[in-house]
Amino acid sequence: MATTTDLTEAVVTAIEAFVAELDDDQFAELVARTREPRTDDNADETAAARATARKLFGK
Repeated sequence: MATTTDLTEAVVTAIEAFVAELDDDQFAELVARTREPRTDDNADETAAARATARKLFGK
């Protein structure tokens, strides 16, 4: 039977494989989306998060 550690390692491996397939723009967008606010009231913060992600991880 799989342990919690085995399952965690499997999930991490799957995430790493998924991220490895992304190009720089896709990765920057993924990072920005995980940090963007849930409402449109914070459009400036969303734009700043995307810009930061592109600066750090993309073109």
